[in-house]
Amino acid sequence: MYPTYALGIFLALAVRIARDVDLERRKWLVLQSFLLQAWWPWATENVLQQHTWFLSAMVLYWLCFGVVYRKIVVNLRLGACCVAIVFLAFLPWLSLIIPYSIGLDEE
Repeated sequence: MYPTYALGIFLALAVRIARDVDLERRKWLVLQSFLLQAWWPWATENVLQQHTWFLSAMVLYWLCFGVVYRKIVVNLRLGACCVAIVFLAFLPWLSLIIPYSIGLDEE
């Protein structure tokens, strides 16, 4: 995946240089070169290829999946696996429930 991604970044950079368009700051280029732009929310809007934020978000998943699967998921029974799935599905809802419960949603 990364060689194709790097080629895309290189081509986007070459097109900007050929069209004499201002280049992004070096820090954004470095973040995007190492697939780190999704870890700083303000960086995703300043990089060459904004649509590649998803790849940088997937890096942690790619690094952790094998270890988590071999150490945890393989050993789970069906009931524990269902509980884990429900728990993981509930986690994003906490970003709505917690601010609402402490009154941060009121204007």
